[in-house]
Amino acid sequence: MTNPDCGWLLDVTRLASRMGGGPLTGIDRVEAAWLRHLRASGQPLFLICRVRLGLAVMPRAAADMVLGWIDRPTSAPDSRRSATERLRAMAILQGLRNGGPFGRLAKRLSRLLPSGGAYLNLGHTNGTSEVLSALGRVPGLVRAVMIHDTIPLDFPQYVRAGTPERFTPFFASAMSGADVILCNSRSAQADIVAARDRLSLPDRAPLIAAHLGTDMVPADPCGPPSPIDPHSPRFVVLGTIEPRKNHMLLLDAWQLLMKTHPAGRMPQLVIIGRRGWASDVLLRRLDQMAGPYIVEMNDLNDAQVAAVMSGAHALLMPSHAEGFGMPMTEAAARGIPVLSSPLPVAREILGARATALPADDPHIWAEAVAALAAKPAMRCANTDVPSWEEHFRIMTEALKSLRAQSLAA
Repeated sequence: MTNPDCGWLLDVTRLASRMGGGPLTGIDRVEAAWLRHLRASGQPLFLICRVRLGLAVMPRAAADMVLGWIDRPTSAPDSRRSATERLRAMAILQGLRNGGPFGRLAKRLSRLLPSGGAYLNLGHTNGTSEVLSALGRVPGLVRAVMIHDTIPLDFPQYVRAGTPERFTPFFASAMSGADVILCNSRSAQADIVAARDRLSLPDRAPLIAAHLGTDMVPADPCGPPSPIDPHSPRFVVLGTIEPRKNHMLLLDAWQLLMKTHPAGRMPQLVIIGRRGWASDVLLRRLDQMAGPYIVEMNDLNDAQVAAVMSGAHALLMPSHAEGFGMPMTEAAARGIPVLSSPLPVAREILGARATALPADDPHIWAEAVAALAAKPAMRCANTDVPSWEEHFRIMTEALKSLRAQSLAA
């Protein structure tokens, strides 16, 4: 959006809710990437966040505060409530529930954004019908909602109890109340269309797909933290420990490897990610198998993750389902081989650079790991991966066009 009078209204409800919850995960990182981009763009920027009793709209200075929390976690609030209270203290206007859904929020935002702009909801939070309805009364404001995946609808067995029941009204509100649906891949776009049609929801909002960018954080100069063994072939799995990520298959594969490999040649499995919801069986087994060959690391910062990844023989992603899979593109950008289950998004983004293995056969995974471990760590020459610049360009051009149509109507 090149019109200097056009504004951005970025929803940071997701980021505020993550304060005190450990390292950012995939969706959090997308919201943070957009926050960095918009702060640096020089265009009018306001933040919006759900707070107690309603919504708060904050000035650009709040972006500096939120990014400071992300870059310096020790300075961040220790809870969601504390984060939202600190944001609310910076509010230049608030929309309370009195006088209808969020009162006179639309009229106040119209004065703040006289030429309209774009409301961006990137976090699967706060996209309720009443929020979208209130924002729909702001002239020239395009309401854009990103739907990262439809996993709660397509694979309810792999999400927490209650997640499908919470996700369904969000999905329905987005389909009915957004002006455009943002998608992180063509695979996700196809899944969204299928879910929309299956639920008999309106198809009024166009869908725009653009791959997420790739974060290339420099590796920690101190190298990977202990207990990483620098002499063992290293294989990394990165992501929250939960059933959907299929860690159990890797534990089965390593159990097979330990029967066939002598101690000096045994590959090391490094599991990076905090413990999410998971079956007691998985966590008990993970605790039982922890040792020199299976290492769990829960609280690494980005530079430490990069140090672990840089020396890896491969990234392993045996997931049952993924919306995008940012670790795959980060590994590919470093030239690291990727072993993946047959995920449509892996084929779409990496093509032949991702080796597809069945998600239910630990013997095949053990054989693939053993073959890579027997050689020096390989680095692929072709490291072309999606960029944030291209993502922002595609999305911005689409939103600019929609805003022009809205103002002309």
